[in-house]
Amino acid sequence: MSGSVIMGMGPWLAAGCPASFVLGIGSKTSEFLSRLDTELPNRTACHIALRNPQSSTWARSWAYKDSLRKEENEKLQKMKNEQHRKSELLELKRQQQEEERAQIHQTEHRRVNNAFLDRLQGRSQPGGLEQSGGYWNMNSGNSWDI
Repeated sequence: MSGSVIMGMGPWLAAGCPASFVLGIGSKTSEFLSRLDTELPNRTACHIALRNPQSSTWARSWAYKDSLRKEENEKLQKMKNEQHRKSELLELKRQQQEEERAQIHQTEHRRVNNAFLDRLQGRSQPGGLEQSGGYWNMNSGNSWDI
């Protein structure tokens, strides 16, 4: 026998049982299990035999449960489809809102820039910002007053 069998029988060996006794238990168990496998009828035949006395009742019960299962699956599929449709609509709405926000932001940015340019041009008139040598002269007057 292999060392793994002896290791699996560690509690028996620790209890002081002789190794031949412990190994005998392992072989007896194997023999018993193999005998059970050969003596038991086929499992499917066992199941069929169990339901034969009331096969029509069993068949009706199974068909009913199967129809319930199918209905439940159809309901779940409809719910999934509805949820998917709703999520697509929400995503479309979110994209539209984002585009609208971007458009509003861009319009506001242009408005602010145009206001700045208008003020800048107003100051380039006499008494405002003056251009000297290709550069704006910010020192003529108070350029921070708007």
